[in-house]
Amino acid sequence: MNIGKSHQDGFSGTGGAAGRAERRKMLSAAVSQVMVAIIFFALVAAAFLLPSMFRFYLDIYKRPDWLFLPTMVCLYTALMPAFVADICLFFLLRRIRAGEVFCDENVRSLRIISWCCFVECVVFLVLGFYFLVSFALSFACAFMGTVLRVVKNSFEEAVELKRENDFTI
Repeated sequence: MNIGKSHQDGFSGTGGAAGRAERRKMLSAAVSQVMVAIIFFALVAAAFLLPSMFRFYLDIYKRPDWLFLPTMVCLYTALMPAFVADICLFFLLRRIRAGEVFCDENVRSLRIISWCCFVECVVFLVLGFYFLVSFALSFACAFMGTVLRVVKNSFEEAVELKRENDFTI
């Protein structure tokens, strides 16, 4: 039995655990990137299907027809920041998979995504006057935007520490 070979294959010892952890991180980032791509295509589909889906909703639940126009305005307004956030998230994950974690571009992406969440918060707040459940979505967007701002601030500090560390070496 060759013990050295098992270390090289990554099946035992700390080298194996580190290798498995690295593979899990890469797999997680890849799965996240696939999910972001799926969401992008769902947003594209929503852009085309929203009117017919909402018209069907109005018919099934016997809601007044005048709700159609303000709801469509809100939903199409909500699609724009969703597209921007999804694209930023895709490139953020791409940079992370490439090993560029603490960089200015990631901080910028997190900032844009957080602002998109706050825009969505406002859109769903307006939509809440027509559909009460939208108030809950507005709160969720505000909460997510706040969490992303905290993460962005942490990344920003880490980028600055990395920059200082790079200058001292």
